[in-house]
Amino acid sequence: MKSSLFIALLAFLCLHASAQIKYEPGYFIDNEGNKIDCLIKNLDWVNNPDHFSYKLDQNSKHQVVDILQVKEFGVSHYSKYQRVTVLIDKSSDEEANLSKDKAPSFEEDTLFLRVLIEGKATLYSYRKGKLKRYFYRLENGQIVQLVYKRYKQLVDQIYIYNKSHEVRKNEQYKEQLWVDMKCGDLSMKEIEGLSYTKKSLSQFFVTYNECANSAYVTHELKGKKDLFNIKIRPGINASSLVIKNPLSTRKEADFGRKYAFRMGIEGEIILPVNKNKWSIFSEVTYQYFKSAAVSATSPVTLDYQSIELALGARHYFFLRDDLKSFVSLGFMVDVPKAGIFDFESGTDLDISTGNSLFAGMGVTYRNKYTIEAKINPSRQLLNKYISWTARYRTLAIVLGYRLL
Repeated sequence: MKSSLFIALLAFLCLHASAQIKYEPGYFIDNEGNKIDCLIKNLDWVNNPDHFSYKLDQNSKHQVVDILQVKEFGVSHYSKYQRVTVLIDKSSDEEANLSKDKAPSFEEDTLFLRVLIEGKATLYSYRKGKLKRYFYRLENGQIVQLVYKRYKQLVDQIYIYNKSHEVRKNEQYKEQLWVDMKCGDLSMKEIEGLSYTKKSLSQFFVTYNECANSAYVTHELKGKKDLFNIKIRPGINASSLVIKNPLSTRKEADFGRKYAFRMGIEGEIILPVNKNKWSIFSEVTYQYFKSAAVSATSPVTLDYQSIELALGARHYFFLRDDLKSFVSLGFMVDVPKAGIFDFESGTDLDISTGNSLFAGMGVTYRNKYTIEAKINPSRQLLNKYISWTARYRTLAIVLGYRLL
């Protein structure tokens, strides 16, 4: 078990991170109004795109078109984008860069807006980095931004050298919705409770279209589910340990490779971006290592038990509908529960562990069963001793079963 295996996993992630993005059925409308059915490379764009790649069929070469060539495009049952020229406020929402003006600072731009809810009242979204803006249109009217802006307002001008600012919000979007989209028993109190988020605004636009007896379409991936998983993860550890101290008469002891049972439980959150290919997870694992060795002057035994607290990220590669592979990278905190280097002669050494990185590679079947090879290339077990090093390396074969 060498650290080169860890590097190999990193290389695997870099080489294959985009390999499993598929061309999926879709269409686009060109500047002449022609609708072209095709296969679009679905990147599940976090930021609104300004170009995309397509194929006319699976055997043809891919082509790239940009926003100047396309009026509209969509991936079937997934997403839809329209090219529009709008006034957009791009004021920063970062605390350090907030404007001191309450009013939005509009500029004209041509964008692909994502269509979220389409009906008598249509809701659009735009995102670029930390910038998030929502737009709306009523029937065949103009597309207008729903105005939301955080800004700094001067609250103390008594002393010129003691000015302070308070962060406030321009929530004009609530007034816009109240004026333009009153319907039925809708009250101002309900609108006041709306937040400037996709979920909150989408629910409101659905409610309005239903109230107005308007047919509407929700352009979102159908069937997004299982965004939170809980798994039990038993397995086998193959661990090795060598301790060294060039200043001691005991010098070195090699405990060899030992196999031991491990048991973990993992919580995983699937991120709703990039087609659910990314997740973050946390795992709690019990593991142990029991062995004996002979140093230069004395036999030594070790019975080491600990709880491992892991936090990491995982990337999935979809191989077919019921099978996907993945790679994992993360950071591990080790909490020893028992353990001492017990020398037959001389002073014993207490376990004091260090934190470490880990990597894994595996497959998941039917989103239920998992097998993973997981490597922890090096963990120091004698942290509080200046001269001693104790490199603990583990390769684990882990089985997983999703409970939730």
